[in-house]
Amino acid sequence: MYKRVHCFVLMVTTFKRFLIASGVVLAAFSSPALAEEKDKGFYATFGGGFDDIQKTGWGSTQSGTTYGGDSEVDPGFGGDVGLGYDFGKFRVEATYVVGGGILGDCEENVADTTCETGGSISTKSYMASGYYDIEIPDSKYTPYLGGGIGTTTVSWDEIKVGSTKYSVNDSDNIFTWQLKAGVSYAARDNVDVFAEGVYHKYSDFHSDTGVDGANYDFKNFSSLGARAGFRYHF
Repeated sequence: MYKRVHCFVLMVTTFKRFLIASGVVLAAFSSPALAEEKDKGFYATFGGGFDDIQKTGWGSTQSGTTYGGDSEVDPGFGGDVGLGYDFGKFRVEATYVVGGGILGDCEENVADTTCETGGSISTKSYMASGYYDIEIPDSKYTPYLGGGIGTTTVSWDEIKVGSTKYSVNDSDNIFTWQLKAGVSYAARDNVDVFAEGVYHKYSDFHSDTGVDGANYDFKNFSSLGARAGFRYHF
């Protein structure tokens, strides 16, 4: 419990520092006059913050015996980098997204045995997304909504079920979708600073292990996160 609280406090502190740094960048780019309306065209996007993977269900079969339960994950870093095209009120993006966290408490509730996890879990995704900008007349702030689809590779360090300890191999590319809501601030005619919330949902998947006769399944895998960053319009 202490470990989880300590990790959460550390992540919140880190995110606060990131927001302060973003504010400094915003102030540096800002000018007394209102920024001109941004031109349509290509832009680069960079964002960072944290991901909080929700309690994840798992299942395992070892030599014909079925096990299953839940595992908690402490929050970890989450970030996005990519390219987009702005059509005016509508934008599209292609991004590379990373996330993850530290493996926490593990429960086994099918065969009534012990379960332990160690190390970390990480996600690496390629996403294609679309966004709708909600323009506010005579304002430098622009709320937006978005969503996207893509593929993700998941890495999970290790798990011990009963007396058997094994590592879980990286997943194949699994289907992923995301939802976002945020607000942009036009710091200059070619720079937007933004803050947003994001939800990722990953498909259930099966993974092999390094132990003969043992496999592993992920279930109900999702995450909530927050990002702050900027877009640079070319």
